[in-house]
Amino acid sequence: MAKLFEKVVVEIEVPFGGGTFTDVTPTVPDLIFSKKRQRGQYFYRLSLEGELLLRKAAWDFVSDLEITDHCSDLGIRVRCGLDTLFEGKIKLGDGEFDFSSCLATIEATTEDEYSCIEAGLKKETNILASPTSEETLYFLIGEIETQRCPPASTTSITGLLPVNPPVEDSCLTDPDTWSLLENHFTFITPSGAGASPPFTAEHYSVWVRQTVDSATQPPGIGWVNISGITWVRPVVTVFDEVNSTSPPPEEDNWHQLYTLAWGGETEIDNGVPLGVLLDFMLDQIDCSLTVVSDYFGINPDATHPVNTAYTAALEKMQNLLIFQISDVKRSDVSNNATIGLMTLDELFQFFTVLDVFPSIMNGALRIEHISFYENKPVSLDLTASPYLRWMKRKNKYTYDNSDNPRYEKFAWGTNTNSGSFNATDIQYGAACSSKDNDTVQHNSGKFITDLASVITTPEKFSDDGFVVVNAISFLGDLYADTELGVVNGEELLNGHLSFPNILDKYWRNYAYQSTGLLNNTSITFDSIRPNKKGEAIVLPGWCCSDFLDFDPTTLVTTEIGDGEVEKITWSARSGTVTFELSYGGGTTTS
Repeated sequence: MAKLFEKVVVEIEVPFGGGTFTDVTPTVPDLIFSKKRQRGQYFYRLSLEGELLLRKAAWDFVSDLEITDHCSDLGIRVRCGLDTLFEGKIKLGDGEFDFSSCLATIEATTEDEYSCIEAGLKKETNILASPTSEETLYFLIGEIETQRCPPASTTSITGLLPVNPPVEDSCLTDPDTWSLLENHFTFITPSGAGASPPFTAEHYSVWVRQTVDSATQPPGIGWVNISGITWVRPVVTVFDEVNSTSPPPEEDNWHQLYTLAWGGETEIDNGVPLGVLLDFMLDQIDCSLTVVSDYFGINPDATHPVNTAYTAALEKMQNLLIFQISDVKRSDVSNNATIGLMTLDELFQFFTVLDVFPSIMNGALRIEHISFYENKPVSLDLTASPYLRWMKRKNKYTYDNSDNPRYEKFAWGTNTNSGSFNATDIQYGAACSSKDNDTVQHNSGKFITDLASVITTPEKFSDDGFVVVNAISFLGDLYADTELGVVNGEELLNGHLSFPNILDKYWRNYAYQSTGLLNNTSITFDSIRPNKKGEAIVLPGWCCSDFLDFDPTTLVTTEIGDGEVEKITWSARSGTVTFELSYGGGTTTS
C-alpha cells in the first residue's frame, strides 16, 4: 500500500477559510484517520490522529508564518486522488517549533459541519429578540358555562353536618361533566354557640364546565360529546380557603367557594415556539443548518421508529413553547420580558432529560429521541466468505460495565416545583453496575415545566430561567395541556412534562440494563445499550473512498452479532481499516 500513501497530499491553507493551499510533506510513517462516536452523543466525527512533523520546505513555509503571526489559524486539507479525506484547522500557537532541528510539530483539529455549532455552543442569544418569536398560550378551550342548582330557588335539607356537606346536582344533565364552583347553605338551624348537629338549611350549588363546538374531539382529557358538535368537560377547580366561611354552628350560613385552578389564568403571551427559537439561535452563530425533528414536529420527514416514545411525542411534543419565566410569573402586566438569554449548550442540556440528542444528517440539524438513533441497518456482514480469513479467533468479547450506573437521577434546575413534578431514580441491579461510577445525573439546567407552581406561587421562583410548555394546537390556537400523573393519578397542568410522565414515556429505550425500577415499578426496558466489547477487527485493502463512504452509524455483523461502531480507523500507508465494535444492544423481550 505504499503507492496509496504516495497519493495522499497534505496541504496548508493561508489564511484559514478562503486562502491559498500549499503542499507540505509531513515526516510521519503514516497518516491515521478515524470516525469516532462522540462521548455522550450519538454522532461521529472524522479526525486526523496524531501529530504532523514538518521538515525541510514544509518547515521553511510554516516557521516563516509562525514568526510573522503565531496567533494565526491555518487551514489543512488532506487529499487522496480526487477525494478530500480531511479538512481542518491548525493553530500555530499550539504547535512546537524546534529551530535547532528545523522541525515543526503540529496537530490538526477537525473542521466539519459540526464546527459552527461547536464554536457557538456557549454563545448567549437573546431569544426574545427574534422578529417572529411571540405566541400566546391559552388555558380554556371554548367557553365557561355555569349552572345553578336548583336554578332559581333553594332546596330544604335536614341532617346537615359540619363535615362532608352534600351538593345539589339534581338539575344537572351529564353530571360527570361539571365541577363544583359554589356550595351554599343558608338559614341554618339551630345555630349559635352551643348548637349541635344535625342541622336544617336551605341549600343550592353552582357548577361550572367548559363547552366548545367542534367537528372533532378537542385535545386534552375528559371531553364528552353531549350532542352534535358540542363537547363539554369539567373545569379543574381548587378550594378557596380565604373567601369560604366556617361551618356551623357559629353562623347561620355556610359558603364553600372554589376558584378555577392555576389562578384562573386565561392566557400568557410572549412564548417562543421551539422551531423558531432553534432557527434564530443557529442564525446568531452563523450556522446555516435546517432543523429537522420528527420528535418535535419541526420540518418532520416521518422517518422515526414506531414505539412508545414517538407515539407520545407525535401527540404531545409537536408545539413546545418556551417562556421567559417572568412572563409566566407576571402574565397580567402590560410589558413583556424583552431579555431572555440562552445558549445552545443549555438548550441541548434540557433535551437530555427527554432522552433527546442532536446530530447532523444530510446537511440538517437532526434533533431526535435516542430510539431514533437505534434504528440502524446493517451495512457490512463480516460473516460473509470474503472476510472469513480476517475474522479468525475474533469470536470473543469482554463485558465493560465501567460506565454502567446503579442509579440514574433526575433534577430540575430549581427545587421549588410541586412534588408531582419530581422524579424518583431509575434503578438497576448491583451485579452489572459500576462500583466507581454508580450514579448518572440528568439536570434540566435553567428550564422548568411546573407551569401551575410558577403561576400560583411566583414568589418561589427566580426571574432567571425558562418555562417549557407542551402546548396543544386546536382550531388555530395553542392551549395548555393537562395530563394525569402516572404515579399519583392527579390531573396536572403541563403534566406531560412532569418527570414521572417523562420517564414513563421517554426513558424506556437504550437502558443500561434490561430490567430495573422506573417510577418505583419493576419493568423490562424496551431496548438496552451494548456493553460487550469485541476485539479490534483489522481488514486490509480499503481505499480512501471505501473509508469515506462507510457510514459508522450503521451496524457491522460478526459471529458475535450485530455490532455498533464505536470507532473506525483507516491507515493511509497500509490501507487497513480497524473496527472497534460493541455488542449486546437492541430490543429486549419481556
